[in-house]
Amino acid sequence: IETQHITYLRSEQVLVDQINRLIELVRFKLERLSELASQIKHINQSLPTLNKEIASLDDLITSHKSDIQNTKLKKQDKQEHLTLLQKVAKLEDYILELEDGVP
Repeated sequence: IETQHITYLRSEQVLVDQINRLIELVRFKLERLSELASQIKHINQSLPTLNKEIASLDDLITSHKSDIQNTKLKKQDKQEHLTLLQKVAKLEDYILELEDGVP
């Protein structure tokens, strides 16, 4: 009877040890979940500020794209104006040559 009692106590101790390991594992996982929840809370608190900054950057990018497009158009206009001035200069030279009698 005493041998059965010792065997029973040993099996009970094994079960208690397993339960203790599981409890420790659950405690560790709860701590990790708590850390993650804290990080999520911090991220969620930061999101409105980050979204405002992103919107501001988006507005700046749009504005700069518009500025770049305007600058390109001005450059094209200036290039066309320069080309026309060069043609006018050639015509003026040609007129002067005609006036001077040079064909």
